[in-house]
Amino acid sequence: MNTSDSKYKAIAALEQFIREGRPVKFPVKGTSMLPFIVGGRDCVEFYPVEGELKVGDIVMARVEEGYPVVHRIIGIEPVTGAASPASFSADDCRIVLTGDGNLGFKEHCLRKDVIAKAHAVICPDGSRKSLISQKALRNWYRWQRLRPVRRGLLKIIKLYIRLSYKN
Repeated sequence: MNTSDSKYKAIAALEQFIREGRPVKFPVKGTSMLPFIVGGRDCVEFYPVEGELKVGDIVMARVEEGYPVVHRIIGIEPVTGAASPASFSADDCRIVLTGDGNLGFKEHCLRKDVIAKAHAVICPDGSRKSLISQKALRNWYRWQRLRPVRRGLLKIIKLYIRLSYKN
């Protein structure tokens, strides 16, 4: 079994647990959610989606290409052909996602493709950082305002993470 097969089996198991209403802790990879989630180090605690999704929520979703991502919602819009933006239902929406560490790259999914909502990051020392608190959202808004200098900041953050792994 190759790594890709085992990854998709793990995602399928996660989806099953979420459908049963159970929270799941799942390790994440990659750098797309820096600086708030460090791939290869942090685990993310996912819960079933309850209520409406909103801009700022971090979700695991299958994007249009079919693979799952853990990214933040940056927009919610009606699906083409819906009567009007005022009348579309929550299930008739297209969700725009991007990683906090991505500069300009966006992905899309439908509401039905959202697998789970992230509630917390579990750090290697066992500490938990909320992803749904007002403080977490304020930090994200501040990060968004740093857009002109984020590329440089991300390079520094990645270097710091790489050096801290060596120790």
